[in-house]
Amino acid sequence: MSQRCFNYSDRTYQVKSEYTRTLKPDYPAADLIEANVFTVTNLKSKQEKRGAATMVYSVKYKDVSFRIWQTYANTRKQDYILRVGFTNYGCHNDDSHAEDYSRAESVAEHTLGTMTLIELMEMFYPDEGSPKIYARCKRLMRFHDLGETAAGDTPDNGTRDKAAINLAEYTCLNENISHLPDEVKKAILNDFDIFNGSPH
Repeated sequence: MSQRCFNYSDRTYQVKSEYTRTLKPDYPAADLIEANVFTVTNLKSKQEKRGAATMVYSVKYKDVSFRIWQTYANTRKQDYILRVGFTNYGCHNDDSHAEDYSRAESVAEHTLGTMTLIELMEMFYPDEGSPKIYARCKRLMRFHDLGETAAGDTPDNGTRDKAAINLAEYTCLNENISHLPDEVKKAILNDFDIFNGSPH
């Protein structure tokens, strides 16, 4: 089986093809696709060696998808570069060049990351969506986690109250975008509902 490695934040990951299966995507416009299941292993992580993460992507898009993810990984290197101005003004004293330096992703970085992925998809797959749809997706991603400024980061671990969290995030998002033009605000809130599958 073919193997491939890529680097992200000075860590090396091995991508290994495990098997192929046929699946039907959740969107009706797509036909059945052949998908490769891969294991992704952090070569320096003992924990990862016991059970590598699994992801799926289509054979049809295999090469281009790899280029998208590699470019995305390259852009995320910016996460670990702290702007000098903040240090000069005494806002923090973190040593970003210390060995094994790492930290949790901020919501702002996550937001930029989602927009970066959509831009890369538009570059490589311009026919998969109209410019209007891509622009709509990027706009939603720009604001989609503003609700976490009140509710905090609440990933779905199977035990959270999804309806309550969605409502709290919706309310906070509504407040945070209150200064936008009315039609823009309405469109973002509508897309947020669609994104979350919430019952508003």
